[in-house]
Amino acid sequence: MQRAVVQVNSISALKVCPNHAGKITQLTRKLIPPLPPTTSSPQLPNPCVDLYFRSPVEEPYFDSRSISEYQQTLVQKLLPQAWSHDPLTTLKLIFHLPDEPFYAAAVWLHHNHPKTLACNLLPIADNGGIASVFEILSRLDAGHSVDDYPWTWTRMLYNISRQQNFCANPFVFRSSRVETTKKKASALLKRRKTIAMANKVAERYDRDPHYRFLHDRVSDLIAECLKYDIQELNKLKHKQQQQQQGEEGQEVLELKITSAASYCPSRPNSSKAPRPTGLLYESIARKFPLGIRLRKEVLVPLRQAMASRKSVQDDANPWGYDYHPFPRTECPIFKYMLELNEAIAAKSKSVPELIETGAVLPHQILRYAWKFEQAAELLWERMVEDLHQKQGKLNNCLVVCNVDKSSWFCSEAGPLGLLVSQLNSQDPWKGKVVSYTRNPRMHLIPPAKDLRSKCKFMESWEEDDWWDKDWEKEVDVVKVVFDLILEVAVKENVKPEQMINKVFMFKEKYGHKDLTWSGIRSSIFCDYKEIQRRFEAKGYKVPHLMIWSRNDGINSLGLPECSAEQGVTLLRGFSDNLVKSFLDNDGEVGPEEIMEAAISNEKYQALAVVD
Repeated sequence: MQRAVVQVNSISALKVCPNHAGKITQLTRKLIPPLPPTTSSPQLPNPCVDLYFRSPVEEPYFDSRSISEYQQTLVQKLLPQAWSHDPLTTLKLIFHLPDEPFYAAAVWLHHNHPKTLACNLLPIADNGGIASVFEILSRLDAGHSVDDYPWTWTRMLYNISRQQNFCANPFVFRSSRVETTKKKASALLKRRKTIAMANKVAERYDRDPHYRFLHDRVSDLIAECLKYDIQELNKLKHKQQQQQQGEEGQEVLELKITSAASYCPSRPNSSKAPRPTGLLYESIARKFPLGIRLRKEVLVPLRQAMASRKSVQDDANPWGYDYHPFPRTECPIFKYMLELNEAIAAKSKSVPELIETGAVLPHQILRYAWKFEQAAELLWERMVEDLHQKQGKLNNCLVVCNVDKSSWFCSEAGPLGLLVSQLNSQDPWKGKVVSYTRNPRMHLIPPAKDLRSKCKFMESWEEDDWWDKDWEKEVDVVKVVFDLILEVAVKENVKPEQMINKVFMFKEKYGHKDLTWSGIRSSIFCDYKEIQRRFEAKGYKVPHLMIWSRNDGINSLGLPECSAEQGVTLLRGFSDNLVKSFLDNDGEVGPEEIMEAAISNEKYQALAVVD
């Protein structure tokens, strides 16, 4: 009987060690007292905000020199100041850094707070993979340079050049000797440096308790993952034997293991030079029961299961495994919407229990409004009702947004505009939205229509000449919008206390290809004074203006630029956490709200400050 192909999927190390959060909490209580609450003066900037917004994540173009300069500023200024202000937030921001700055911050963390780094290895492995744990350890090992040897290959070449070789073609003979000697000298130098590095690692392990603590935690993590993986593999082999004997029906077998075996160091060869990773291999091997050979009985079978296929046409590798290092996972929002829609269709009593406040955001609801219509309608009504009950600042505002038919399903501007328009409860602004087009107009969204009809109504605003090169720049649109607001207020005899408090301008893209962010900033801050003068002449207070743009498709968060006197806020970049923070804080979005939104994911909640 031909053996069935086994699907092998990679899982996170956090699933192997589910009790990590409880252990870290107990360890934190034992090692340090509770941290005092941090307070920041309104006159002094928050160093954590400075650390977040100066990250290379927020800049689209960074060369190697800029990265190097940033890392130097990071370890010398940004991290010490932020840690003294709020250690836990700083730790989360370290995990938010990209690769190279993250490893530089991890080395700084080991030198200044070694126990915090060692006790958070599991979240590191869950976020960046097990390879990131080995990378941190190797960076620490590489930080201690070995002694320079006087007998290098350059010295050999110098001595050879002094020798006279008399032959028919001395140049060819001399060149061949130079190349041969260069290879031998390079191999010898590499061997000597490897031996010296291994000795340095062993010496540091003996004399440095912080490095020893980190080294032991790495070996504990890898050993625990390997034990879990080999147990799952043995269970799989037992099921395969039962299927071959006919004791069980033929079912599709699946193996879920971590990638620890792929990155675990190999056994050092006694005939070759000792390697720096030899100490880690021996430490991992000692954590297995006596009689189990780590390489032959653990690493080799697991690496066979994770081996790739020889060609695309093959169903599996030579050992009958089909390994997927990045398996496809079902979208949790899709799964939630499907479950809710099925419960509504079946008229189940569990429908009220399935509706969770804030579980799905506006753009996520409209993304599935065509596939799960009933679930989307119910979630949208619940969201509008909850925000109405808060009686927040969103109940007295006006929205300006553009809607692109081609990007409606991946848009945030249109859904946010539709939601905020339904929250406004004061006439004559109730249920109205201003279209961000060449000729902005104030539209009343029909309240009786369903969600899909409202979306189609907003799509009809798009003009055919949106991508025209002669499209007016941003400042002209702002002027027209505020003139339109003032015209409606005067025509409807709106009292000063009934004037809207804030104008939100949600945009996916800029209409003019030559429009730059610096141009928007300078133009709006200058022309806003003229708008303010017009409103004051009619006895009204000018509404606060907030322009929230996706920044031409670059999904990067920029530092909000605010002016308290002029009442203008410029914000770039969309994210799910930022949209959630916007709704929770009644439309108030500042630098600290953006930072908190970026580090509010579940993966940051497992972090803990220990020292």
